[in-house]
Parts: sequence; C-alpha cells; structure tokens
Amino acid sequence: MTGSAKLSANEHRFVQIWSFLAILTIVVGFTPSFYGRAFVDDPPGNPLNALTVAHGLLFTAWILLFAWQVLNIARGRYARHRALGWTALAFVPIALASGLIVALEHASRPTTGDEPIPPDVFLLLPIFEVVNACILILLGWLHRKTPHIHKRMMLFAIAAMVGTGSGRIAGFLGTFVVPALFVLAIWAFDLIRAKRLHRWVLGGGAIAVSTYLVPLAVGFSEPWRTMARAIIETWKMLS
Repeated sequence: MTGSAKLSANEHRFVQIWSFLAILTIVVGFTPSFYGRAFVDDPPGNPLNALTVAHGLLFTAWILLFAWQVLNIARGRYARHRALGWTALAFVPIALASGLIVALEHASRPTTGDEPIPPDVFLLLPIFEVVNACILILLGWLHRKTPHIHKRMMLFAIAAMVGTGSGRIAGFLGTFVVPALFVLAIWAFDLIRAKRLHRWVLGGGAIAVSTYLVPLAVGFSEPWRTMARAIIETWKMLS
C-alpha cells in the first residue's frame, strides 16, 4: 500500500468510526423518550404530539441519510453519493422550519416551576442546534468538490446535533462536553495526519462547538431572557 493509499484508508476508517459513535450516541440518548418509548414504563419528557413525532422522524431520516452517505463512500459508490447530496440540500429548509417550530412549541407549554432550566433560557439551545447544523450542511454542500472540507462540514453538522442525544445520557456534561469531544477528535486527527488545520476545518468546528457554548454563556442573560419571553408570548398568540 502506497503512502497516499494508506492515508486514504486511515481517513475512511476514522470517518466511519466517528460516524458510528456519533449515531450511536444520538440513538441511545433518544431511545427512552422516542425510539423505545412504547417499551418504557415511565418515559421521560412530555407526551409526544404529532408535531414532535414528525420532527423526530425527519431527524431520523437525516441520520439514516448521513449513515447511507458514509456507507456509499466506504464502498466507492461516488456517483450515488453525489446524487443523494441534493437530498441533503433539500433537507435544510425543512429541518430549519421543523426545528424552530418544535422549539417554540416546547417553550410555549405550561411549566411547573420545577424545570432545571427555564423554557426561556433553554429556547436558545435548540435554535442554535438547528441553525448551526443547517449552516454546516450548506457549507458542506458548497464544498462538495473539495472532499476534505466537505466531509468535515458534514461531520461537524452531526456534532452540532449530538448534544441532544448525549445530554439525555449524561446530563449537563453530556450536552456541553461530548459534542466538543467529537469536534476535538476531528481536529486531532487532522493535526496528526497533516500537521495543520485548514481554516475551514477550524471554522466549521468552532461553529459546531458554539452550538452548545453560546447558549450556556448567553441563555441566562437578562437581555436574551427578555427577548425569549417576547418570542414565546408572540408564538402563543399566533398558534
């Protein structure tokens, strides 16, 4: 095996392992409240309504598409991978609308006062998740002719979603630390392999990490909470 072929094999292996672990984290995290809800005696979270189910199925479809795309590359099905890329692009506006609507619907539900994080504070997190994930998917599509950058952007898009699953497994640390670990793994791999980080890889990873760090830093601030309450009240009047 030549040096370049070995590097390519290592790259494919890394992407496959990373993707498997990220998908596993999301599926395990959502099993009690969504995928395996029917088999849990006291499932966590609020009862599922049609909107939440539709959003969950859309999110699952994206995860399956992502896994299929990784498998296509692993098996050398590049033409099929490129054709399915247009599906990913179509996913962006649907996911953006679905994610924002579900976030507002959840924030508008009656509260008991016992929530660990108030709804107006928490609202910023799903907004950042869906917006940043969509930005990274668009960046990946725009860089579709540059495989190295394209792959990283798509991985970072998953990293921007993984905190919703890991948070259900490990609480606060799962939400805010695990996504950063997935990003750091990509940065470490590139540094070891190429001794440097491409500016797009650095920037894309920063967007993914900001998905969870910015809401943590800003969500409890009074300016945001005032704005969030106004958004929630407006949504209640419109819905």
